[in-house]
Amino acid sequence: MKNLEGLVKPSYLCQSDDPKILELSLSLSRAIKEKEEKVKNFFYWVRDEFKWNIVPIVGAKKLLERNPREAICLDKVNLFNALCKAIGVPARYVFLVSCNLKAKVPDFPERVSHAASQIFINNEWKIVDPTFGIKTQNIVEISEWDKPSWNSYSKMMVWDRLNRKIKFLATIALYILPSARKMKDIIKRYSTPSSQQFL
Repeated sequence: MKNLEGLVKPSYLCQSDDPKILELSLSLSRAIKEKEEKVKNFFYWVRDEFKWNIVPIVGAKKLLERNPREAICLDKVNLFNALCKAIGVPARYVFLVSCNLKAKVPDFPERVSHAASQIFINNEWKIVDPTFGIKTQNIVEISEWDKPSWNSYSKMMVWDRLNRKIKFLATIALYILPSARKMKDIIKRYSTPSSQQFL
């Protein structure tokens, strides 16, 4: 479809043409034939390779260099979308303005802003959320391919790409929103010793 062509192009924070991202997409999908299975493999790799944490947004390219390997939801989506685009799968951003995550701890904020991905696969749009993995499973229910880690949301916005202004606003929100500060504290308190071995 012609209107999907722009959704496979690299963009700010989603550098799908970067040599390291191209190499990673190939190494994660080389032995897999079906595109959906390749994308699923990207999903589970991003979900579990990077611990969810409230840290600055750096984009797909720089995320691969980050140590320790941790990322906020938006950067996990940046990398997942970049891997998808690298193999020609259209991908865009989904923002849940007020989302009720499937939290497992009593003091987790009731409503938070959250980012996920929407990919065009098998001739339809599919929302996937690679944010919550094994490293924070004591805090929020693990995201699965067909089962996101939220119960509900009040408003969804879909964006084809991010720009510097959106990154700036999102980064500021990480430091001033009480819910972001509270989640950062929760992640520190509830991360299990077993999850630390993955860092």
